[in-house]
Amino acid sequence: MDMAVITDDTILSDVNEQKTLMRKEQVSPLQEIQNKMGQDLGNEEESSNDEDPSFNPNDGEVESSSSDGRDNKNTKKKTRKHLRKENLWARNVKKQKINSGQEYTSRLGKVHRPKRIKPPCNENCLYKCATHVSKENKISIFQQFYKLSDKTRQREYLLKCMTTSTPKKVAQNPDNRKHRKINHAYYFEVNCKNVRVCKCFFMAILDIFYNNTISTAIKKAPNGFLENDMRGTRESGNKTPINLINDVEDHINSFPKVESHYCRARTEKEYIDGSLSISSMYKFYKERCEQDQKPYVQEPVYGKVFNIKFNISFFQQKKDQCSFCVIFEKYSSETERALKQNEYDLHKENVRNSRLEKKKIKTYLSLKMI
Repeated sequence: MDMAVITDDTILSDVNEQKTLMRKEQVSPLQEIQNKMGQDLGNEEESSNDEDPSFNPNDGEVESSSSDGRDNKNTKKKTRKHLRKENLWARNVKKQKINSGQEYTSRLGKVHRPKRIKPPCNENCLYKCATHVSKENKISIFQQFYKLSDKTRQREYLLKCMTTSTPKKVAQNPDNRKHRKINHAYYFEVNCKNVRVCKCFFMAILDIFYNNTISTAIKKAPNGFLENDMRGTRESGNKTPINLINDVEDHINSFPKVESHYCRARTEKEYIDGSLSISSMYKFYKERCEQDQKPYVQEPVYGKVFNIKFNISFFQQKKDQCSFCVIFEKYSSETERALKQNEYDLHKENVRNSRLEKKKIKTYLSLKMI
């Protein structure tokens, strides 16, 4: 049976004919409305992804490892299992809401109101705060403060708005703790000028209290340098040392890996011999460490490193591999590779040409079906 030869000119001529027919077709008003609605929906989806702070196109990806198994911050690759999203944890979401002044629910179920500007001081204020700071300036200061969304940066802002001074009058008994030794003056920046305000007005605009906010910021900066917030930074007492993690990565990298041959254009997954498993690999790792008299990690830690740092599978590939490429990859000596290098390069070139021809034929057939 004779088969027609499909050439580039034939494909291009058919494509041009299809385009011409599509231009001649008249679009009904209903179709125009549907197309416009589809474009609007597409724009809304793109804008929602941009505005959503939890949207991250790189979720489930980590920094890739270099040839020696160490982290590389320049490129990223997918891992064997999905990573945990700590920014979506309930406690972290609640913490973010607290720092940004939003409404939140405590662990006991109590609903705390969002932060808002409270009524300022009265007309009898010594500094006449209400006349020097307009309503627009109040809203701007309030929004900028809670837009920081970070306790350390908010404390830095409070300290920047405060100055210390020695009181003019000192009590007769200086050992009495009730008498203050240092006074604090409060300022707001309005139109590039520092405007002094009273303490009541300062706390009302930011909706804060002295005992748990201002006093903490003062205690955190005894020498004028603010200390970092150390909450949540303490490392676990049973954390695995980094040198043991590196040993595990080196051991996993020592196993020969084969990338997906026909599917590598769509995946970065690598494959290890199907007769192995994480348990068997850990046994080899443990035996090697015992022979070298070196410390080793437990099997759960080994499996965690395998799943988070690598994208490796033990399953047999569903599609057959190219026998020529498999034989070439198994050559261990450089002389054997050099003898077959030209033939291997020609084989790769034929593979690329075949894929291009396959793509052209698929395009031609898809247009014929229209």
